[in-house]
Amino acid sequence: MDHAAADLQAFKDEFARRRRNLLVAEAIVFVLLVLRVFVLKRLIDLPAIAWMLFMALLVLAAVWYAHKVWRCPNCGANPGYSLNPPKCEQCGIELSH
Repeated sequence: MDHAAADLQAFKDEFARRRRNLLVAEAIVFVLLVLRVFVLKRLIDLPAIAWMLFMALLVLAAVWYAHKVWRCPNCGANPGYSLNPPKCEQCGIELSH
């Protein structure tokens, strides 16, 4: 597919925004899991099963968010499993700057 330079730049910018949002979400999940292990367990007295359910829901929410966000802005398919794919594996459009 041939795209004008402005369209191509818009696709790259959108993909960079999606990648940044995904990294922020992953960092938040990581921080919450670390807080749970080192801080929240002592501050909030919940049964172990409640903590396991909380952590499982947190991870499932992160996986769902990644599945929803990690899409090619051009074709909507999964662009690949690399954190910074140079191009979409489905449509071939350039994704990285």
